[in-house]
Amino acid sequence: MREAKITVLGMALILLFLLGAVKVPSMPDAIESADPEMDSNLYTEIDTKEPQRLGYGPIFFENKGQAGPGGGILYGIGEGISVSFHEDRIVYHLDASGTESPEGLTYVLKFPGANEVIPCGENPIPTQYNFFVGNDPGRWCAGVRGFRQVVYPDLWTGIDLRFYILDSTLKYDLIVRPGGSPADIVLEYDGIERITIDVESGDLVLETSIYDLVESAPFTYQIKGGMRQVVDSKYVARSSKAFGFRVGDYDRMSPLVIDPALTFSTFIGASDIDAVKDILVGPNGTIHLVGVSRGGQFPTTKNAYCQTSGSYSNYNVVLCEFSTDGSDLLYSTYIGGVGNDQSRGLYMDDSGCIYITGWTKSHDFPTTPNAYMSSRNQTYYEDVFVLKLETNRTALNYSTFRPGSGLDWGNAIWVDSSGCAYITGETRSPDFPTTEGAYNTTWIGGRGRDVFVTKLEADGSALNYSTLLYGGKAGNFGTDIRVTDEGVAVVVGTTFDGFPVTEGAYCTTSVGWLNHDAFIFKLSSDGKHLLNSTLVSGSSGDWPECMHLDDDGAVYISGMTSSQDYPTTRGAYCESIAADTTPTIFVSKLNTNLTNLEFSTYFGGAGPEVAYDMALDGYGGILLT
Repeated sequence: MREAKITVLGMALILLFLLGAVKVPSMPDAIESADPEMDSNLYTEIDTKEPQRLGYGPIFFENKGQAGPGGGILYGIGEGISVSFHEDRIVYHLDASGTESPEGLTYVLKFPGANEVIPCGENPIPTQYNFFVGNDPGRWCAGVRGFRQVVYPDLWTGIDLRFYILDSTLKYDLIVRPGGSPADIVLEYDGIERITIDVESGDLVLETSIYDLVESAPFTYQIKGGMRQVVDSKYVARSSKAFGFRVGDYDRMSPLVIDPALTFSTFIGASDIDAVKDILVGPNGTIHLVGVSRGGQFPTTKNAYCQTSGSYSNYNVVLCEFSTDGSDLLYSTYIGGVGNDQSRGLYMDDSGCIYITGWTKSHDFPTTPNAYMSSRNQTYYEDVFVLKLETNRTALNYSTFRPGSGLDWGNAIWVDSSGCAYITGETRSPDFPTTEGAYNTTWIGGRGRDVFVTKLEADGSALNYSTLLYGGKAGNFGTDIRVTDEGVAVVVGTTFDGFPVTEGAYCTTSVGWLNHDAFIFKLSSDGKHLLNSTLVSGSSGDWPECMHLDDDGAVYISGMTSSQDYPTTRGAYCESIAADTTPTIFVSKLNTNLTNLEFSTYFGGAGPEVAYDMALDGYGGILLT
């Protein structure tokens, strides 16, 4: 299929734009409220405290096995904190990096004398969440639900304990219904040294071996006439590690809310770095993004292959799908392991299957038994990965490594009509896998990087062909790839010097010296012959990032150049740039045999600018991003 495909820099920017207009569709609650008869005004008042954006990111997840037994019945993960909800306790773990206890702090909140209840999720998030993290399929989970709230209903007779997120803070409320007594509430901490109550502020201080944690003085109120009516309250110590509440006079025929705040915790949102690496529009108009996220709080959906990050200090691959108008997050998933995982290329075939390539340092990156290579043979450098997700996104069709003993990066992917995936990128591995009879099977050597082109069989179980291309002993890498109907791979990228070109090519020698040049080449369908190859060169650095083919086979490339003499054509939109102009965008078109520059122009302002992807609009226009 010919899909619109655009690459952008910042996932955070796209998500802010898209999510700003999100409308949560109405749906029946997956888990019923603990007390449907509770005063609806009270629930309304509580719910209005939560910013709408909380509905678009993962807050608390049910544990279907993806978090292991330590994950409790439900759990949540935030920036520097995780919390798991069990029947008889709540377990917190805090990151303590930079302290004398780098392993962190784990402590437990218990409910002595309380009723035996099972925590339940409330206010479900209308998004599908899947987890494909690690290489143990038994831990891969699909259809995991996410919730805005966790409730222990009737933990003490007539009293509910409810957790939620407000303004990036993990909070809990104790909701005392008519017939319940605040005097029954006893909460006890294990894993701390002692609790103290600050006389001046009324805050509860949890003294630990690492640092002090603070629960702010309780704010207690009832709803009267649609307004909050404040009720006097304070903490009361029950022992060196247990506490309760002393509450002033209040209307015992109406619900009472006791509202402390765990002021040490920051909990919501993608708490670290997100970046989009590739984007495409499917045949039905839905928007698909692939990128990376670090911090463990990227929003995922119930139907996702994997809903949790394999690492909260390293990057994982993330894949998501938005509705045609960007108003609904239809699907989102993590893919990766405990190390750094990076995605670069994304493709969708006619059946709706998704293909992704990139690189990984995770020894437990998820692979499939039928894969060409399901384990890594080194741990220091990155290895290429290639994977295919089923149309429903809940299972891997295949996932494989493409490893050598050095650094290997997959930068772009394309799929032909038979389902074979073509990948290009760069390698520093002297033993990078090649196939007999391929155009070149010898690595450049030294510290240089070679371009590779690999064609995988449709089931991902074997190589159809794999070859290397290089120039000189410096940096060479493929940045984008297309495949013609005849199976000819067309690759664009950057070379430092000496890249192989063919007779009659548009440009056969570098204009610059010790600078990067753009290259374009066409590889025969069996991977054995270089059909056409040319440079596109100015005297400074030229870095193509993307390409496109039109119906006549002409090749369009774009990216960034620092060359004042980058080749342009007469009458082009911008034939020259000022001497002090910082790197700017170029757009060039070559004929199908790569023998003629049909048009070429600069495009940009004062800079710096770069085009990361391009498409043709069907009317001769060029779209850049």
